[in-house]
Amino acid sequence: MYTSFIIYILLFMNISSSANQLNKSYIKCDIDLSKKEIISGEPINLRFSFTNISSKEINSITLMDAYDLWGDSNNRENTECMKIIIKDSEGNDIPRRNLLCRPDSQRIILLSFPLKPNETVFGEYPLHLRYSTLLKPGQYHVFVNNIDVWYNYKPLFPELGDPGTNGECISRRIAFSGKPLALAIKPYDEKKLVASYAEIMEKARDAILHPISSGVYDKLDYLDIASSIRTILWAEGPIAIPFQIEILYDSEEGFRYWPPAVVNTWDNIVHYATPEQIKNVLVMAKGMGEERNSMRKYYYSSRYSPGLAWAIHEWNTNGSEEIKELTQELVEKLPEEEPCPPPMERGTLPYGKNF
Repeated sequence: MYTSFIIYILLFMNISSSANQLNKSYIKCDIDLSKKEIISGEPINLRFSFTNISSKEINSITLMDAYDLWGDSNNRENTECMKIIIKDSEGNDIPRRNLLCRPDSQRIILLSFPLKPNETVFGEYPLHLRYSTLLKPGQYHVFVNNIDVWYNYKPLFPELGDPGTNGECISRRIAFSGKPLALAIKPYDEKKLVASYAEIMEKARDAILHPISSGVYDKLDYLDIASSIRTILWAEGPIAIPFQIEILYDSEEGFRYWPPAVVNTWDNIVHYATPEQIKNVLVMAKGMGEERNSMRKYYYSSRYSPGLAWAIHEWNTNGSEEIKELTQELVEKLPEEEPCPPPMERGTLPYGKNF
């Protein structure tokens, strides 16, 4: 669907400690952090804005977070479209989160078309999905060394000296650079952290009541999930869990999001949920054994989540005796699912679309 009109633009960046304006003759790019100071463990977003400062309309602009899914798995970081590094005050690199899965359905961070002269389009990326913010207090710097943006335009931009193409779309590739973004991390404070999540959750509840749709993933993944919801779904740590549980499931509608969108949510819940929280999660599994009646290897529905089935087996294998007892009956009913099967990671059916 996209390949007929989108091409990569590599934007090589080091970002300034304030919103850094990166200018070319047709696009202005600003990148900043949603906060300059956070509590240890608090989620935080990278904010992107692209302004059309030309006199012509841009047909489309797309910000990507993709990598070579089919090549050497040990070389994936070198093939990333978006290269981000966080360093501490001594210049040491902060290790990345060891994610359970990096679904292909989350590769498009921003997609907008058209973009008229002087119009601006915004996008956010959850930095805490790439890096843990459960860090010791201190000063850090975030470097966005590369982002990929695909864009095209029609009609031509005469001021750029483009040749005539009989009205066909033209694509461009450009590079930007800048300085690092400063980030201060304050000591862990559970009370303040809960208050921060509660504030985000208020926005998330409103977003659930007023869903968005890009027409790309049918309200299922990155482009169709509001930033406030993504911020919580993909957060790390025990404080996020009650908020994640609330977002995941509705007693009337069932599971709100498809498996790729919440695979790393289940991973966080498995690792940090208390026995009481696990009891709350197991309520979601009512009827899942009866629902899983498909002969297909990969299956999901509003009443069946392979992520929850995986979580139940994990708890039964590695949990306390109390947790094993709570999950034993469900383990006997539910198949042991893969947490990140190939269709999820590669974006093929049923966890993707054929564009």
